Amino acid sequence: MVGYSINYKYVHYRPGSVLLIFLKIINFTQMHISNIKKLVFPLFAAAIFSACDKPETTDQLGTSGQNMVRVNTYGGVDANFSNSAIVLDLQSTDPVTIEFQLEYIGPKVFGNDLTLKVGVNDAARTAFNTTAVNTYDALPASNYTLNNTSATIKAGEVFSSTLSITILDPSLLDPAVSYMVPVSILSIEGGSDGVKPAPSTGTAYFHVIGNPLAGTYESTGYFYHPAFVLKIAK
Repeated sequence: MVGYSINYKYVHYRPGSVLLIFLKIINFTQMHISNIKKLVFPLFAAAIFSACDKPETTDQLGTSGQNMVRVNTYGGVDANFSNSAIVLDLQSTDPVTIEFQLEYIGPKVFGNDLTLKVGVNDAARTAFNTTAVNTYDALPASNYTLNNTSATIKAGEVFSSTLSITILDPSLLDPAVSYMVPVSILSIEGGSDGVKPAPSTGTAYFHVIGNPLAGTYESTGYFYHPAFVLKIAK
């Protein structure tokens, strides 16, 4: 701490002159530069080394302590349900493939690989239909292929290898019918006993929304024009 005392010296000139005050600082407590260095440098060094010498930790992915795997982007019937809608040209015979990944969510990543099995789960569609306003028929098994039923999440990572499902021939589907083919995580191997499929987002409800007005129509009647009348029968 810097300390000082003050002496005031009053000097009078001839009458009417201004009183002058001279400020003199004495007894100044000097702090040597070396002492400042001794104080500042350890603090500066501590700040540097505390920032550089950070302990290595695994990525923190959650705080609940639960280890779960979900279908990334497509899983669940809430926010992701619209993502799992498949848009098809029902007049096209070209196959349509949808790719997806599984995602691990938990307090920390695993130090070993996770092997996951997936499969079509029509029971999820049946359960969905019991509470849904718009119900779905099962997508005909002859018209799709689940291209791979196994995926791997590598040690230290959170996303799996890519999975995919292919609609073989859109033109074979009835445009007036809504279809669904749910794909669920069936099993997980290689992690701790606590890792499990996410209860809600562990299933992707891939679906095609039908149009009840779609179909083949027959038109009958007459088209009237000032010059002629045309009979319609199509």
